[in-house]
Amino acid sequence: MNISIIEAESGALMTTSETGHRLDIGNVNITSVSDGVVPLPMNMLFSENSVNVWEPYRDRFPEAFGSSGF
Repeated sequence: MNISIIEAESGALMTTSETGHRLDIGNVNITSVSDGVVPLPMNMLFSENSVNVWEPYRDRFPEAFGSSGF
C-alpha cells in the first residue's frame, strides 16, 4: 500500500492511502466502506434526473460507478 503524508490547511498532518479508502488526520482514522452495489441503470433509481447530472461525480468517484449505474 502506498501511503502519502500531506499537510492540511489547518496545519495538521494527514495521511492518505493510494486507494483513497483511508484517511488519517492527526489521531483520527477515517475509512470508507461500501455498503453494496446496485447493478441498475441510474435512470431507474433517479427517474427525475438526467444521467448527465452524474458526470461530475463519475469523474470524482469513478469507483462508485459501473458501466450503466452505481
